[in-house]
Amino acid sequence: RKLASLVNEQSIGFMSININSRQYFDALYDMFKGDDDENQEIGLFIETMKIVLDEKAISELAPGNGIFILNDFKKKKVTYTDYEYDEEHNEKEVQKTKEVSLPDFTFAFATKNESYWIRVFDAMLRHKYFGKNLTKYGNIYSFKDEKSKSVDKMFFTVKDEIVYFTTSIENFNKEKSSCIFKNAKESTKHALYGEMDFQKIFLQFEEEVKDSKDK
Repeated sequence: RKLASLVNEQSIGFMSININSRQYFDALYDMFKGDDDENQEIGLFIETMKIVLDEKAISELAPGNGIFILNDFKKKKVTYTDYEYDEEHNEKEVQKTKEVSLPDFTFAFATKNESYWIRVFDAMLRHKYFGKNLTKYGNIYSFKDEKSKSVDKMFFTVKDEIVYFTTSIENFNKEKSSCIFKNAKESTKHALYGEMDFQKIFLQFEEEVKDSKDK
């Protein structure tokens, strides 16, 4: 219910999952294991994996409740290379700029082991590759990569047994409000549930959709 409450009236859509991750892993083992002689080697491998992987520990890290929310779209100016041709058909590179729509989203999932995720984020902070683009403000970690054409900023944190990943820091502090998705709270009763306002999505790409092919 904490996860479902993150969906509000500004949200464009969401997809939620509610499973028992421990039982899910057990079901996967049984499915791949098989009974006939041809599957003996696979069965042995699966049994070994079951010994190595601690389902209880995994279920502590991620019990199986998660939600993805498409909050909005943000505009960003990007540069790209285009080509022009003179009268003799000689090619010439031209740098141009255009405005594109980038998704503003939140992904959150439940955990019973907050300290593990904090250690993971701290390890990324010290990493020689990831650490170059990572900073920490209090208990919020910020990833920034201006070269990225899809997502140039990410923020993540752990709070009240929930791990958050979002493209906008404002999504951490949004006040609870009424929701256009009347069944958002009902999503907690289903293993997989989602709703999407496609009209809002299409409106975001009006400038980029110019002809019938784009549509």
